[in-house]
Amino acid sequence: MVRWNSTYDMLERASYLRQPIERYCFELRKELIDYNLTEDEWEEVELLLLILYPFKRCTMRFESQMAKTEIDYVFFAYDTLYTHVDDIRDTFSNPLLQESLPSAIYLLDAIMIMEETLKKYYGRTALLTVYRDAMILNLDSSLQVKYIYKRFMRR
Repeated sequence: MVRWNSTYDMLERASYLRQPIERYCFELRKELIDYNLTEDEWEEVELLLLILYPFKRCTMRFESQMAKTEIDYVFFAYDTLYTHVDDIRDTFSNPLLQESLPSAIYLLDAIMIMEETLKKYYGRTALLTVYRDAMILNLDSSLQVKYIYKRFMRR
């Protein structure tokens, strides 16, 4: 999804290599010490990984050759991602969090852009009936139809 997965992969690798990166900057290349991340910045890396993980997971499911990926999974993927974005937006909108985490306001802006991007991609599926048809024709989807009815039809 967009470049979110590349960002996730980069941050995950940096987090994994934190100690060697810090050692390199502090001990081996002292002229790079100004470029080393602070403790707060490393915590933000971890936070960004938590934000981006559901997107990475959905992409892995779509790209998987081993898992039984079906077209009807698209609905659940978007529902999961929208719920995740809503939860993050609500969390970062909290004034108490914004006081304790100075970057929360910037992350909130990024989440809003993320939500718009997600809407743009989801909007591309609006005219296609393939998702609805796939759910009806899939023998495994009886639970999925019940889920959709409970989640969206009773509102």
